[in-house]
Amino acid sequence: MALGDALAQIKGHKVVLGDFNAYGKEDPMLVLTDYTAEQYGKVIRAARNTFIGEEEQFGDQGAVIDHNYGFINVLGEMHPDGWSYSYNDEVGALDHILISPSLSKRVVDATEWHINAAESTLFDYNDEYKGDLPKYQDHYRSSDHDPAVIDLNINGGSVGVFALSVLGLMGWRRRQLSR
Repeated sequence: MALGDALAQIKGHKVVLGDFNAYGKEDPMLVLTDYTAEQYGKVIRAARNTFIGEEEQFGDQGAVIDHNYGFINVLGEMHPDGWSYSYNDEVGALDHILISPSLSKRVVDATEWHINAAESTLFDYNDEYKGDLPKYQDHYRSSDHDPAVIDLNINGGSVGVFALSVLGLMGWRRRQLSR
């Protein structure tokens, strides 16, 4: 709810992308997208006894969430079987591109760029269990998540908006911290 409330204060088109650490049909994503109790047959509550600063917000029962923020999960709609993360040889989609409905007719394409999750962890950004094995020096396995890419048609032209830049910085930062 905090993210949805903060985004609701921003005027204009919105693109929210990255690792949400939730699958597309988990409660946090439903609240950001298209949740209604009737549609999903369940009530979603905020975490009980949540404190923001010094003040308790939701009490022992947790607040009932009765609204959504109306974002569109572009990757979920265009690639319902897509994946962006691999763990113990199982894959799933934890990385999402959410757009405001005002951008829905401007989407040219959106996809995961599979350069990380399926790559061998033997050559990734950290030294855990690997000793002196060489590390990739290119963009492959710079993170454990694949970047998401969206292409929007803005003012008659196509503009690529890349989560790659954000994820690339995260990968670079991980490499710096692991040295």
